[in-house]
Amino acid sequence: MSTAAKLTTVANHPNRGGNRFNRAGANPTPAQISALRAESGLTQEKFGELVYKSLRIVQDWESGERRMPPDTWELLQLKIKARDLVRRGRIAPLALKDLGLELPEA
Repeated sequence: MSTAAKLTTVANHPNRGGNRFNRAGANPTPAQISALRAESGLTQEKFGELVYKSLRIVQDWESGERRMPPDTWELLQLKIKARDLVRRGRIAPLALKDLGLELPEA
């Protein structure tokens, strides 16, 4: 039996796509990604810039062609929330730097 034939019969590992003990650590769905971007009012390009990703990667996430890693999902949520807090004057921009967060210029 060839190696390629063996690989096609192996099932995916049951833990792929998320932590079975903590569903918050799972990959977000394309619908969740699109909803977060729409709620934030960001273009796909600006959305990707928050986490240093290209426009094409964001398009792949939203179309379901590529899964967004859970750590990127969490970072995006943090940065979008921080961006909103700065905009509303609830947190100083320098405080974000103290936290190690960098936001691209709006």
